[in-house]
Amino acid sequence: MSHRELVSVCFGGFPGTNRHLREISRVTALTRHLAVSGSTAASVDVAFLRDHLATLAPRCVIFGSWHAVYEPLVDSARAAGAEIAVLWTSSVVQTDLSGETATLASLLGDRRIARFFATSEALAGTLGAAGRPSHVLPLPFSIAATPRVAAKPERTVPVVSLFAAPNEYRRKNAFACIVALAGLDVPYVLHLNGLAERAEYRAVLEELKVPYDDHGWLDEGDYARALDEVDVGVQVSLADSFNYVVAEHFARAVPVVVSRSVPVAHGLPEHVLRLLVVADPDDPGELRGKLRVLLTEPEARREAGRAVREHLERVSARNAEAARRTLTAVLAER
Repeated sequence: MSHRELVSVCFGGFPGTNRHLREISRVTALTRHLAVSGSTAASVDVAFLRDHLATLAPRCVIFGSWHAVYEPLVDSARAAGAEIAVLWTSSVVQTDLSGETATLASLLGDRRIARFFATSEALAGTLGAAGRPSHVLPLPFSIAATPRVAAKPERTVPVVSLFAAPNEYRRKNAFACIVALAGLDVPYVLHLNGLAERAEYRAVLEELKVPYDDHGWLDEGDYARALDEVDVGVQVSLADSFNYVVAEHFARAVPVVVSRSVPVAHGLPEHVLRLLVVADPDDPGELRGKLRVLLTEPEARREAGRAVREHLERVSARNAEAARRTLTAVLAER
C-alpha cells in the first residue's frame, strides 16, 4: 500500500491542523504530507505543489481546513483523477466562536469535495448528513521524543504558562485566567507568548499587578524551550477540538488546569480530574483555588505530572490506532 495513494496538504498558517496532518503521516505511514508556505495562488511553492500533485496522481488529497491558496491545488489534483477531501479540526462550538461557520457552510455546498474528516463523532456525523462520506480522524500525538521537564532547585519561583495564538485569546478565556491569577497570594510568574502585546490585556496585567514575562510569538524551537520552563499550565478554554498546548505540557509531565471543554484531558483518573478540571470557566475563584494547590504543593504537582504524561501516552496510542483504521478503510473502498 503506497503512501502516495493518500496525500495531505495544509496551509502553514494553520499550525494546529498542519501538526495534525503531519502527525497522521508520521505515525500511520499511510499518507504523504505537504505544507504550503505561500499565502497566494501565485507563490512559487504553490506552483511547485501543483505540479507535484499532478506527478504523484494520488487517489485522494486531504486538505487541512480551507484557504484560498488551495484552489489551484484542487484543480491540479482533480485533473490527475484524485478525490478531494477536507479535514475540519475545529469542534462544533469552536467553529462558531472562531468565526469559521461561513467557511464550513461554503465547504458543505462545494460539490468538488467528496469526503470529510473531523476530529469528533459529533461533527463527523453532522458533516456526513450533507450526503458525503465523513470520518473521524483523531490526532495521534507522539510524545516519545519529548523529555519530562527537569526538576528545579527548591525555592525557585514557579512558572505558570498561558500560551495561545493571537486569534484564540477569547476562546482560551484569557481574561478570566488573568483575573484568577491576580488574586493569587503565592509566588509565581506568568509566562506568555504574545498576549501582553495586545494593549487591552497588557493594561489588565499591569493594573492588576500580575507578574509576567511575555516571550512574544515563538518559533518551534523557542516554544519548546519555553515549555521546558513551565511548572503549571492554564488552558481554561471555552471550546477545543484537542488542545495541542495542553498535550505539549502533558508530554513534559507538566499539569495544566483546564476546562471540561479540553478533549485531550478527557479520561484522566478521577483524582487528577478533581485537581485539574474547572467546572465553571466563568469562575475565576475556582481556577485560583486549583492553581494555589498546584503551586504550593510540589508533591501534588509532581504526581499530577506523572499521571498526565501516562494519560497522554494512552490517548496517543488509541488515536494512532483509530487513525490507521480510518485511513485503511478509505483505501479499501476501491
